[in-house]
Amino acid sequence: RSDPFTNYQRYPGRTGQHAGSFSDFADIFGNMFGFGGGSNGGGMGGGRGGGRRAQRERPTPKPEVNFGDVFPASVKKLGDGHFPDNKSKHVWLVAYVDQQGSAGSVNFAKELLSEISLKLEQSMKVGGVICGGNKNKRTCARVKQKGRGPLFISVVVDGQEVFFEGKPWPSKPKPKELYDFAVQNMPSDVVKDVNRASDVVPKLLGGGRRRAVVLLTDKFDVSSMYLGLAYKHSKDAGRKLSFGVSRGSSLEIGRCMKAKKYPLVVMIEKDEGAEHGFKIVARAEGGKGAERLSRSRLEDWIERQYANAKESCKSKSKKRRKR
Repeated sequence: RSDPFTNYQRYPGRTGQHAGSFSDFADIFGNMFGFGGGSNGGGMGGGRGGGRRAQRERPTPKPEVNFGDVFPASVKKLGDGHFPDNKSKHVWLVAYVDQQGSAGSVNFAKELLSEISLKLEQSMKVGGVICGGNKNKRTCARVKQKGRGPLFISVVVDGQEVFFEGKPWPSKPKPKELYDFAVQNMPSDVVKDVNRASDVVPKLLGGGRRRAVVLLTDKFDVSSMYLGLAYKHSKDAGRKLSFGVSRGSSLEIGRCMKAKKYPLVVMIEKDEGAEHGFKIVARAEGGKGAERLSRSRLEDWIERQYANAKESCKSKSKKRRKR
């Protein structure tokens, strides 16, 4: 897999509300949520008695399926019991799949989601909802108004859902289309631009915030992995950890944060006695292989800094008691 810092989005942030679905899937794959029609005139009216025949000879519904029959192991189970809201710590890509669709439609969705979930694993969570029959009726009501089709894709941020607008069948959605859709709808406001040393304190360490994480990069774009990391920590009201980025090898920021190579991530702390009002408490440099700045490595790195800070506080308390 490529380094996550090479997968940059050029236009971070939401692109606005997208609405739509793969509306013509129903003609190929059959019924979706009870809206489907038939080639012999069944469903919603039909012709030459097709509607009456459909009433007399209703097709036998397919048996209920298991989550693993529809979604790959890399996709999390969502539905009426659990669905992301404004308290969720992650951005979510959500796939709604109709279990009443043909085997071809289900297999297509499973293969597509298997690939896209791996591409997005460092940026967001990928979840799946089984629809049709008696499955997740409350959650699946979200897509009824979108029309017909065996597959709907959305991104959920802060409880707000934006749907992917796909091309009509037979044009199948490609993994790159879904990847671009997901990345373009990542929240960009959780990361502040800091290209001057004088930007750091007012943008990152104001409002009672004591610590911040800053990414220094020679690129002009922000990786979706870093946006996902910042979004998660923005939900932690206790820590009040803010995130910033310095793009394009900024000389001023590079000098004051002692950057020797890029990418570099530093954790800073407010220090009114320091030259620029902050001091560096930890650094994480990018590399290759195990040394690359992956999501898991940065998560562990952040947790270590807070653990070290707690130990330091305990040591100081013990010294005071001895005195």
